[in-house]
Amino acid sequence: MSRGIKGRSLAADGSELGAPTFLAPIKVFGASDSSLTLIGDTGFKFKVINAWVIMNAAGASSDTVKLTNAAGTNLSTAVLDVSSAADGALVPFATILDSVATIEKGDDLIAVTASGARVDVYALCVRVEG
Repeated sequence: MSRGIKGRSLAADGSELGAPTFLAPIKVFGASDSSLTLIGDTGFKFKVINAWVIMNAAGASSDTVKLTNAAGTNLSTAVLDVSSAADGALVPFATILDSVATIEKGDDLIAVTASGARVDVYALCVRVEG
């Protein structure tokens, strides 16, 4: 018996019932990680509608996190500064750019830190086409 929602059950945008949201697989940055693929080679087109991190350690000088697509285009207007965040803090991305928040079928959703920030990364997404 399998668990969870199958990808094919996520309705495409425009259906009368709307499109259910899904949480990208949670990724945990370790001290030596600089980039983690949240979703790779996507099976369908989707849009990031919210994103946040939960700190696994207190932020240190220059700790930042950003979300990008495979081309390296930032999904937010600025990197998320977590340098002063406390251990366990939930820190939301202040903006998600509508013009680049859609991840194309076959593309990647990637989290990047320039400083080894110790965070769990969360991205709430919705399917926008088959």
